[in-house]
Order: sequence, then structure tokens, then C-alpha cells
Amino acid sequence: MTKIAFDIDGVLAHGLDIEELKNGAGNDIYAGLEFAPESTGVMQRFRQGNGIYILTARPEDCREVTEEWLRRNGVEYNGLFLNGYSTWELGPRHKAEVVEREGIRLLVDDDPRIVDYVNENTGCTAVLFRGWNQINQLLDRDLGEYDAGHSVIRCETLSTTRSNAVKSDL
Repeated sequence: MTKIAFDIDGVLAHGLDIEELKNGAGNDIYAGLEFAPESTGVMQRFRQGNGIYILTARPEDCREVTEEWLRRNGVEYNGLFLNGYSTWELGPRHKAEVVEREGIRLLVDDDPRIVDYVNENTGCTAVLFRGWNQINQLLDRDLGEYDAGHSVIRCETLSTTRSNAVKSDL
């Protein structure tokens, strides 16, 4: 079984306003985010023989609103990991620690800083999210390859990140 993690904000959810978040409106903002319905079918395909995990930089004190949002939108998952640090700005470190500790082999995230950090500091493959069609293409690959510890995934719709951790030559 391959463990696959998905970010919430910018991947499963749309509409996060970082400025409002910085002003302390976390729970209210998170509760009202729009669900990405196109994620449902793709995630169901990923679930076949794999573990699905939700890995977010949201702070731990937003657990209840996050669990309710996931439940309301029918997101099935094996585990939920929120940020235990005092700020969401430590998201890259938090996510790298979780993927190492939990043995997660594939992370789908929309933040190039997180993708770079995870690819550079863990054995997990981090993919820069550019839409659900791109993620669906990953299903055509052998997910067993991720268990071998590959740290880079190639997908033609991905842009190159600052560290060149994600290439585009599929």
C-alpha cells in the first residue's frame, strides 16, 4: 500500500484569502471554502489499494472545522495531519516531518516552497498541483515506483520549481 497525501487549501479547496487568514479569521475562512468537486473521482481512483492522507499547514486548533469540512464534502481519508507549529508559515517543515514519520510516498501540494522543501529533505515525491487533470495522469504511472523511494516525478503539465525538483519530460 502506497501512502498518498493531499493538501487541502489550493488542492481540495478553493477560495482561501491569505490576507484574511493573516488577520486571524482562520476557522470562519476554512468553514466557507469551496470544495473542488473534480477531486472526488480522482481521489477515489487513488484510494484503490492506497492510503489517502490529508496533510495541511492549517494549525491544530482548526481541527474541528477541518474535519467537519472534509466530512461535509465527502472526502474519505485514512489520516489527517494539521500543523502543530504556532504558525502556518512553518508548513514546509511540518509537512516534511509528517511525510518522513508516516512513510508517505507521494504528496500533492500547490505551494512550490513545500514541494521544493519536501523533495530536497525527504524520500517522498512531492508534486506541484496544477489541476486535477494533471493529477489524474499520475494514475497511469505505476504507483509502486514511489515505494522505491523516487524523489522526483515527471509530468508534462508541471512547471519547474525553483530547485528544479519537479521536471517536465513525461
